[in-house]
Amino acid sequence: VKKPKPVDIPIEGIIAEGYIMTSSDRYVFMRNAPASSATKTLKLHDNTPVSIISCEGSVVRGDNKVAGSWCKVLAKGQIGYVFDKYIIQN
Repeated sequence: VKKPKPVDIPIEGIIAEGYIMTSSDRYVFMRNAPASSATKTLKLHDNTPVSIISCEGSVVRGDNKVAGSWCKVLAKGQIGYVFDKYIIQN
């Protein structure tokens, strides 16, 4: 996995703080775009702190039920996307 350069985000760009929590895998991949097919950029283990920058639209499953949304986050000095069901807000 190629490491992107760390970025500086002004504190006013952060809408919430939280951490990663999965039901069983103990990690989730941060991606470079808000899609499950996007490139994996970073492995985030349970309890990894994240700063939420924004959350984008709803993802609808095949049965027309809302599954959640993708959130743009800052974690370990990098920006990427994580599905909201893996983020617990502080």
